[in-house]
Amino acid sequence: MVGIGKPGIAFRWENSKVDNADFHSLGGLNLKGQSAKIDRYGIFVNYYMAGEAARISLGADIVEPDSNLKNVSLPNGGGYLKNFTDFTLALQTEF
Repeated sequence: MVGIGKPGIAFRWENSKVDNADFHSLGGLNLKGQSAKIDRYGIFVNYYMAGEAARISLGADIVEPDSNLKNVSLPNGGGYLKNFTDFTLALQTEF
């Protein structure tokens, strides 16, 4: 117990790979048969409040597409894929 609750931590790693990717027929990306890969990492710190069905979470989600995806133009002039990080602050309660 720390203060009025319990701290917690969460880690996540995802790796998505598509071989011979060609999504042109679906109106999406056309990688001309190349493989594509995206790595995604996440780290969150949670604080669970004792005696309450509530928690506070603060974390980051990091997405890293490989060079094959970074060099492909997105449909409708949407630019190119790039690395990005999303930060999240979440307050949760149940009643």
